[in-house]
Amino acid sequence: MTIFKYYIKKRLKTLFMRSINICIIICFTVTSSGAYAMDSRTLFKNKSYAERLVNEKQPIGDKVTALTIPSECGDIIQSHQGKKQGLIINIQDRHADSTAQLNIAGMISAITDNYGIDLLCLEGASDKLDTSFYDKIPKTLAKELTSEFFVKEGLFTGAEYYKILNADKDITAYGVEDRALYRNHVSAYKSHNATQEEAYTYLQKLNSGLSALKPYIFSKALNTIAKNKHAYSNKEIGLAEYVSFITEKINGKDIPLSDYPSLEAFSNAESIKNRLDFKEVEVLRDLLIKRLSELLDDEDLNQLVEDCNLKCDK
Repeated sequence: MTIFKYYIKKRLKTLFMRSINICIIICFTVTSSGAYAMDSRTLFKNKSYAERLVNEKQPIGDKVTALTIPSECGDIIQSHQGKKQGLIINIQDRHADSTAQLNIAGMISAITDNYGIDLLCLEGASDKLDTSFYDKIPKTLAKELTSEFFVKEGLFTGAEYYKILNADKDITAYGVEDRALYRNHVSAYKSHNATQEEAYTYLQKLNSGLSALKPYIFSKALNTIAKNKHAYSNKEIGLAEYVSFITEKINGKDIPLSDYPSLEAFSNAESIKNRLDFKEVEVLRDLLIKRLSELLDDEDLNQLVEDCNLKCDK
């Protein structure tokens, strides 16, 4: 009987792991969004892929390390000092993301002004980038706002945005794609998009099967974690309760909460909130508003009262 139970459990575990592998393969196949944006921390995430590379980059030669870009636009992830003269800068793209495209335009502006770069090589194009039509339009605020609107709509890339607004700069842009090969890739992308709905339906069924197997595969502790994660995802428990559960699980484990600063800050804020006497807080708030009423005009005072009431309700 014991041998039979062991065999069943082993078979379930094998099925469970194979199902997870299938999920991962399908997810990589049917999704196309990146996860490499700088400063993409969340409450439960420590560092993005790009930020880990920043911290782990290798020492390199002086010529390359002298290159800088505005910190608000991005960061230099990897560098390599070659044996020959010349400088090649590869900017990591995130397609149709307006924030990324405007940051790319900012990077291009900085490196062309500071390092004399005069050639842009573009993906997704196979000919010279011709912006002569837009060059005839004077550079005004209206032109800038219109160009930014087209970026946000996914119609202009960051490079096109830069070129259109800097007609006076001596910089040439060429597409480096093989036209036929690129069109084949686009066709392949569209064909796999057509099967996405079928794949998602399959994933939902697979997820249901995996959920049914979890109680038999997971340990008691892991099942508790999965249960709370599910409850939070389905809004059955609030963020404060979920964070409290996580921090309790961390206690006694070799996992410093300081490695997750947002989570630590939220946990500390909850601890302070739980020690507050809210009746006293309201009394002090009213006293402060009374003091401020002597200094603020009616419009600012009404806005202050509205903001305070909103925060107290939350």
